[in-house]
Amino acid sequence: MRIDKANAQPGALLFESADYDVKDGTAPTIVNGVAYLFAGEDPWTPPGAESKIVALNASNGQLIWERPLPWAGGKGSKARPLVDSGKVYIGCGEYMFCLDAADGRKKWYGPITPPGGTLGSSIIITDPVMYTNSQGTKVVVVGDYIYGAYVGLDAENGTILWRYYLDSNTSAIGTPGVDDANDRLYLPQHTAFNSPVNGKVHCIDVSGTTPVKKWEYKTTYDVAAGIAVHQRTLFFSDFAYGGPQSKFYCLEDKGDSASLLWSADVWGSSGTALVDENSETVYFCGNDYSVGGNHFYAYDMTTGSLIWDNPNWGAYNGNCSLSPDTGYLYAGSFDTAAWAHNKGLAALDPLTGSELWYVTAKGGGDPVVVDGVVYTTADGRLYAYQEYVPTEFDWYFAEGYTGDGFDEFLCLANPGTTPDDDAWVNLTYVFNGDRPPETRAFEVPAGTRSTVYVNGDAGEGMEVSVKVVSDKPLVAERPMYFDYHGTSGRNWTGGHCVVGADAPSKKWYFAEGYTGEGFEEYLTLANMNDGEALVEVTYLYNGEDPVTKPYTLDAYSRRTLNVNQEAGAGKELGIEVSSSLPILAERPVYFDYAGKWSGGSCVLGARLLGNFWCLAEGYTDSNFDQYICISNPGKEDAQVVGVPLFGGGEPFDLVVEAGRRRTVALHSDEGVERAYALYSDRGVVVERAMYFDYQGFASRGWTGGHCTAGAVLSQIY
Repeated sequence: MRIDKANAQPGALLFESADYDVKDGTAPTIVNGVAYLFAGEDPWTPPGAESKIVALNASNGQLIWERPLPWAGGKGSKARPLVDSGKVYIGCGEYMFCLDAADGRKKWYGPITPPGGTLGSSIIITDPVMYTNSQGTKVVVVGDYIYGAYVGLDAENGTILWRYYLDSNTSAIGTPGVDDANDRLYLPQHTAFNSPVNGKVHCIDVSGTTPVKKWEYKTTYDVAAGIAVHQRTLFFSDFAYGGPQSKFYCLEDKGDSASLLWSADVWGSSGTALVDENSETVYFCGNDYSVGGNHFYAYDMTTGSLIWDNPNWGAYNGNCSLSPDTGYLYAGSFDTAAWAHNKGLAALDPLTGSELWYVTAKGGGDPVVVDGVVYTTADGRLYAYQEYVPTEFDWYFAEGYTGDGFDEFLCLANPGTTPDDDAWVNLTYVFNGDRPPETRAFEVPAGTRSTVYVNGDAGEGMEVSVKVVSDKPLVAERPMYFDYHGTSGRNWTGGHCVVGADAPSKKWYFAEGYTGEGFEEYLTLANMNDGEALVEVTYLYNGEDPVTKPYTLDAYSRRTLNVNQEAGAGKELGIEVSSSLPILAERPVYFDYAGKWSGGSCVLGARLLGNFWCLAEGYTDSNFDQYICISNPGKEDAQVVGVPLFGGGEPFDLVVEAGRRRTVALHSDEGVERAYALYSDRGVVVERAMYFDYQGFASRGWTGGHCTAGAVLSQIY
């Protein structure tokens, strides 16, 4: 079966190959338009049956070539071929094979069974990995299940260069972690069959011709999982095999030892975790046989906080994939009753873990995303799906007010270039109180911008949130202009503008907040779901213990919290919002700063904490005051270092205690342009508040203020 990719709908099945006995759960390796797969039956007992490598056309699933291989050894290998420089590497049974990627001809092959081995023939079940040693030699590494060793072979000719033995009575099952930059391999250790649990990770230095052990780390259970490595930090799971929950570990390689940064109780995995440095999140699939069921987890890389756990997807030996184009996650599902990876495939939102698209058959093996196509396996076949992309494009705004002294607008820009890009847009207004939601529909032609006057469209005197749904990509912002009277006839004038949130979230974080004299702060929450949301708001104070209060948001409703009343007057504070359902959160503040500069600001919350933050804007002189606000909602103190960029400003180094907020005040009489990079050893959230009497180039005398969240970076260079 084949569908033309150019005319396929998102999520459409492009093709399914013939049945090549592709090994259950395995993933293809896609290189230069060819899918390489490990295939063949693998009975448990001798004489077994032949395995094979098949090369399929990645555009239609047609066979290009296949190469018979010996029996795989009956241990359930689902190894993924390694392809490098026109060669395909795979371990099968006791043999390591190197094949020509073009036609499958053998370049070299040979057994890895140690000379005089008394346990019989070796069996390879790990994925092959590769590193380059200090002499420039490419080395392929596989595990020896029978003899409990990892073996390094010259990738050019198959010569065994070294053999590293684990502890006695153990097996090499998991895929090694590779840190080429630091010449290190991380080797999982698993007990031998019918031997006591003896899980470890070994770190070896491979800069020379012979590996040198640097350290080992003892785990609670055996380690069958692959090791994911990110900047000398290791992520992996051990495996309790039908017993209690296993553990997921985050270790730091300290050189001659390993330090546990955090661990979490999980249903274990023999798959390899996926690290996304951009979101500072680690994902992995788990299923401790039939005890815990399928699970797909997301954890904060730094703090170990659970972000979400989806119980519908994952497998005890499953891997997930992140699309480089859309940023969506893909995972298969394991059928414990059939003992097969054939329960389907899903695209998930990486922030919430919710399913965006899925199929319940014709898929389940480890997914791979290449050039807009998602490849998966099941029931001996390769399946290819058009990558999921949304047919609707959403923007969300929690804040909004059309009362006396407020003018609210919604600006919609369609960057399309052809008539096919004309967008049909639905605006849904959600109100405080008993007024039901209302939806308006209209068109935004390609290459145009439309402005909606919300006061006129939703009505005067409304506290209102907005959901924007378009059938084509567009961008939405909400400017507001005000003469704010507040609680005491303030007459504070100004304006603010916010880009919408592209999705609701169960978590929102705010670093800035002040309820002192001359400041009135609000928190606006909107629930666009058809069910009730149970919300907890934690107020994070400067110098005081946090306070958590519960709130309820009915379906399709919004609520405005007066933070001065809820959190108390005279407080410097950050906020953490936690909800049972994904919601929206914004924080408007209106002020008369120091009794001289009035205005207002509004900030959309941050959905994730971060370790690296950047603030590009910043300026202080006698008419500009700047503040950097840092909130730490975690359970451990955060050491934060602020580094001025481009030569302006002073560095700072401070501790933000767990559950607290700190403020860095920046003032000067002379003009200083201040951009900052902030590093924290724990996840925090950062905002920059500024207040001013802007003189400009013609003695303007414009007073006010603004506030923005920092940009989260994967690292600071």
